[in-house]
Amino acid sequence: MAYAAAVIDVREIAEKKMATFKAAMKLREARLAKEAEEAKKAVAEQNEAGDAK
Repeated sequence: MAYAAAVIDVREIAEKKMATFKAAMKLREARLAKEAEEAKKAVAEQNEAGDAK
């Protein structure tokens, strides 16, 4: 019976770690998307400045 309890505990811990990992990956993805958007804006501004010259 102790074995079954240990298996359940390990499974719960693994599920919590996976949830934390997935949340971290979503945050990372959001941050990368934001950085990409900022880079696109910077390039567009540079292109407009170059066109103005």
